Amino acid sequence: MIDGQTGLIWAVRDNGEDCDWYSAKRYCQAYQGGGYADWRLPTVAELRTLFDPHHSRLSASGVEFYFTAQIECTCYGMWTSETVGTPMGSIDPSNELDLARAGTLYFDKARQYKDPCNISENLRALPVRSDR
Repeated sequence: MIDGQTGLIWAVRDNGEDCDWYSAKRYCQAYQGGGYADWRLPTVAELRTLFDPHHSRLSASGVEFYFTAQIECTCYGMWTSETVGTPMGSIDPSNELDLARAGTLYFDKARQYKDPCNISENLRALPVRSDR
């Protein structure tokens, strides 16, 4: 989906299942939509452009959220590329000592957080690339 206002190209659907930040990053980097190989996780600001207060959906867990109708979104939480601390995922993403956090955006109320990189419940990956 091409966003004419931002120049961003979005995948037409999210990854479809709960994932931690490490898996989300790998998913986006490996995504090959449209024959392109430069997909990535979005920033918080980029992801926020998909919030649509006029289009509600219901997640599998029963949470109502507001997201553009142009993209198939299976849950209300999305990972972003923004991190705090040093992600240890290349060592062991299940490591309880991994104190790194990454930006998340929850589309039920457009809430922004920094969640631990190794959690996955109600969080998805949505690849984006620049058209410019």
